[in-house]
Amino acid sequence: MGFANHVVLVTGAGGRIGGAICREFARAGAKVACCDLNPPRAEATAEGIRRGGGTAQAVPGDVGDEHQVKKIVEETTRGLGPIDVLVNCAGIFPNCPVVEMETGEWDRVFATNR
Repeated sequence: MGFANHVVLVTGAGGRIGGAICREFARAGAKVACCDLNPPRAEATAEGIRRGGGTAQAVPGDVGDEHQVKKIVEETTRGLGPIDVLVNCAGIFPNCPVVEMETGEWDRVFATNR
């Protein structure tokens, strides 16, 4: 299946799974927006795609924050065009058993992983 000229936004693009998803979409011809909470990791994924001849843009942001999500979408659209495919690969996990989590940490896990 080809994705030539399709714009794909991948969250969690700085991780192993998200990065692999980005690279595979780029190999299929997509223009890839590499979104990650960690800007250097987002850029590393995008740069690897560009070095391989693909089109990619790093889009740092926190998908657990509604205002940042709007910024992520706007930045992707401005840089690559309207989004055709969204892959939600971002996810975090608690550093303790769920029953011991503080409310703030639970809220952050839920906001990111939903």
